[in-house]
Amino acid sequence: MQNLNVGLIGGGFMGKAHSLAYAAMPMFFWPAPALPVRKVIAEANEDLASEAARRFGFEKSTSDWRSIIDDPDIHVVDIATPNHLHAEIAIAAAEAGKHIICEKPLARTGEESKAMYDAVKDKNLVHMVAFNYRRTPAVALAKKYIEEGAIGRILSFRGTYLQDWSADPNSPLSWRFQKSIAGSGALGDIATHVIDMARYLVGEFSAVNAVLSTWIPERPLQSGGADALGTVRGGEGPRGQVDVDDEVMTMIRFANGAVGSVEATRNAYGRNNYITFEIHGTEGSIVFNYERRDELQVCFASDPGDRRGFRTVYTGPAHPYGDGLWPIPALGIGYGETKIIELTTSSRPLQKAAVSARVLPTDTRWPSLTTQSSSPLRRNRGSRFSRSTVDQTGGAAVPPLRPGTGTAEDAQIARDNCQPRRSASLANASVYRKTRAGSGASGSTRQAAVSEQKRRRMPRIHGLR
Repeated sequence: MQNLNVGLIGGGFMGKAHSLAYAAMPMFFWPAPALPVRKVIAEANEDLASEAARRFGFEKSTSDWRSIIDDPDIHVVDIATPNHLHAEIAIAAAEAGKHIICEKPLARTGEESKAMYDAVKDKNLVHMVAFNYRRTPAVALAKKYIEEGAIGRILSFRGTYLQDWSADPNSPLSWRFQKSIAGSGALGDIATHVIDMARYLVGEFSAVNAVLSTWIPERPLQSGGADALGTVRGGEGPRGQVDVDDEVMTMIRFANGAVGSVEATRNAYGRNNYITFEIHGTEGSIVFNYERRDELQVCFASDPGDRRGFRTVYTGPAHPYGDGLWPIPALGIGYGETKIIELTTSSRPLQKAAVSARVLPTDTRWPSLTTQSSSPLRRNRGSRFSRSTVDQTGGAAVPPLRPGTGTAEDAQIARDNCQPRRSASLANASVYRKTRAGSGASGSTRQAAVSEQKRRRMPRIHGLR
């Protein structure tokens, strides 16, 4: 099992979440795809960086994120900064041959996103964007039911993400309300999660029609650099302009003919982290509410008339990711677990890169993820899987969105290896790499069985979008 040296840039809310996931992933999913080493963390100044390193368990700290890029010992650059820094850091990391994890939204604009994609697309680097809510076991279970045909052909999707942390006009003007830093408001901050779920569960969009509104045009200027997320009030001091959206409502037509809607706002009093979707099909319906994230409500048309209605399935060991989580259904899945799962699903390709690190000089850039023949992993054959996607729950392959080289054999291999479907969001490019496990000598029947078991446990790559 290989170590992966992580350089984390950003020690705020998301820095805490990512640090937790790095520390806890091997505790939940063992044998772990790889062992993350919290090597160095970067913050805005030396005091903040030193404090973050002590708090989050990093070996070193720095106030210059470029030193992480230049460090030959760092394998993975994790970007957990405000949005305006994503593109510069990611492009620099790609040019240095580093693997990249980037928080959502990927960038402020489609142009920035494309530049990030162009920087990595030909380098065979592992790269992903962090959409953790799709990793909630109940959401993955919904995907499983859909791919099994349990609700038939999908007719409609209705999704929401409602919060109230900025409903008070005296909530301070954090960077999330400034277009030059955030790029957008509720659309990029929270609607992207629901858009990701819609594409994950239903499919690609063919048309959208949206309305964006800004309800509070000015807010008190924030004191200090930390993003308070509505936990403090700005009082009667100077105020600054809000130039992003507070609310977005979108109608959707999917490429497969289904219709849908997405609504997101940070001005809904009484709603805390209300992420929901309701999906109707020709043979049933599925309902999910993240505030009750251990539960998935289902109704199947095949139920007898006197028993038809929504029932609640409580996720546990029998459901997606259950073998690595808690031993009793409804024991409790939290935000931290979704981040742990997210890291686990992206770690196998990073493991392959780390295995390569054993035989490459420390200053060698990463031209390929293909493992050496002496690796304990099976040797890759390195075929591209186009943009066809297979869910980690073992469902059928989704047809490619454009011609590619994926085959039925590829799809079966991907199912066997629990490949998660890709992360996706509006106006952002995507790339998917697929590795296939070849056959290797096992030495004995028992060793072969263990090797096969490990191969099937390790999740596959999902791409930067």
